Amino acid sequence: MTFDVAVIGLGPVGELAALLLARAGLKVLASERESDVYPNPRVGVLDGEALRTLQKAGVYERAADDMLLGAGAQWVSARGKVVATTLPTEQLQGHPWISAIYQPLLDKQLRTALAEYPEVDIRLGHQLTGLTQDDEGVELIFRTGDGATANARARFVLGCDGANSATRDAVGVRLVGSEYTDTWLIVDAKLPEPIAHIPYFRMTLDPTAPRLTGRLAAGGHRWERKVMPWEDHDEILAPETARRAIAEDTNPDTAEILRHLIYTFRAKTAEYWQVGRVLLCGDAAHLMPPMIGQGLNSGIRDVTNLTWKIAAVVNDGAPLRILDTYEAERRPHADAITKMSVRAGRLVTMQSRSAATLRDAVAGALLRIPPLRERARQGRWRPPARYRRGLLLAPPSLRSPVGRLFPQPLVRTFSGTQHRLDDIAGSGWRIIGWEADPREALSALGRRIADDALEATYITLTSPGRRPVHCDATQQILEDLNEVARPYFKRQPFVVLRPDHHICANPSSGELDSTVRELTQQISNLTEMTVSA
Repeated sequence: MTFDVAVIGLGPVGELAALLLARAGLKVLASERESDVYPNPRVGVLDGEALRTLQKAGVYERAADDMLLGAGAQWVSARGKVVATTLPTEQLQGHPWISAIYQPLLDKQLRTALAEYPEVDIRLGHQLTGLTQDDEGVELIFRTGDGATANARARFVLGCDGANSATRDAVGVRLVGSEYTDTWLIVDAKLPEPIAHIPYFRMTLDPTAPRLTGRLAAGGHRWERKVMPWEDHDEILAPETARRAIAEDTNPDTAEILRHLIYTFRAKTAEYWQVGRVLLCGDAAHLMPPMIGQGLNSGIRDVTNLTWKIAAVVNDGAPLRILDTYEAERRPHADAITKMSVRAGRLVTMQSRSAATLRDAVAGALLRIPPLRERARQGRWRPPARYRRGLLLAPPSLRSPVGRLFPQPLVRTFSGTQHRLDDIAGSGWRIIGWEADPREALSALGRRIADDALEATYITLTSPGRRPVHCDATQQILEDLNEVARPYFKRQPFVVLRPDHHICANPSSGELDSTVRELTQQISNLTEMTVSA
């Protein structure tokens, strides 16, 4: 048997990759070297984009029960004065800006969902030891938990197996990049009750001991502290050190310590994210410090971008060249997030008292400016995931929303019910008009191409109170209750959305027909693709 895709590594990135592929009808091998879910928390947060991918994978509702939806972040000085706060009220992706998770519970929910797909073969306790490629697929060799050898064949392989990726090693790809490292103590504990006075993630900007604490889901709580160069690691790993960290905020006698370790953060990226039919995702492709909570979230963006393209190749006969757009689109944003994480790490771990005092004063002065204060409060300091080259039908620009991630507004149907947009429009190809019906702008041929080649969904969005009094039963006319989508149409009435929610085109009424034809041609013949510099 040849699988369509083999997913190596079943952390949340690999689990979501396998789910998205399975929902597209592909035969998936999902392998993991460990025999069970890692029992302790590692990643602590998911952002709104990641939750939107859980929604796309059909697991959001079951997974959300184990999360603390809608967390914030706070930075305080060594004396306890608030320097900056991020507590967003905006939900552009239809979900909170950041939410706390308990990773073992998330892993269990995702694996339970994965086991419900008969076309998915889950193999735990399988360590990848080698692979070879030919023109049609990849031969994989595994070592099982009892020391035996197992083989499998797949058309494509996704390496989602973390920082020490066996997949990356098997294709001879090195990690390159910054020499930045930062060593931190991490203490995870279960508490009988949440710490009431710490409802968000709090970073203390203390030059003598920069530290972070925050509430996780399911009764978990995390403490982190920078390990100073002169400190003895054996002393830091003594039980008393973990108890002292916990005692800063609560009674350590009531805490069950789950994890107490020293970890060194790095900022690296794989030389190549694709070697033939093998593609790298998540930490296998890029490593970044956790200072802005984007490691796992970046990996989820990777598989959201990649899985629909693999499905297009397998199900629809799209050319292999469509996969070349994966790294071209994702690497620039992952690099930008990594650089921001490094800058943030250096900023919050200043060890000079005078430099730290100046930093806090400058931040306080800037945040007294209302637009900057609002930008910080809403978390708009993080660079948006905008594609500037790849599968786009026009060059991105200030006047065009092409390449941007389209929001997910709360919408009201003609019958009066309220939903997130994706729950109505799905997450395939979508043609959305602002107070304009896309079907009326398409010729009979253009409509047939959009229906047959793209299986497109047609949506009309309006401002509240602007929908027609009477509505054709076949029309999807939805009120954007907060008008969050309106700015994304710029001067044109239509946007064409890819299955990963990014805007592929922003045509006028007269251009929509030719846009659909060009898009179909480019998906089947990428040599003519418009690529912006």
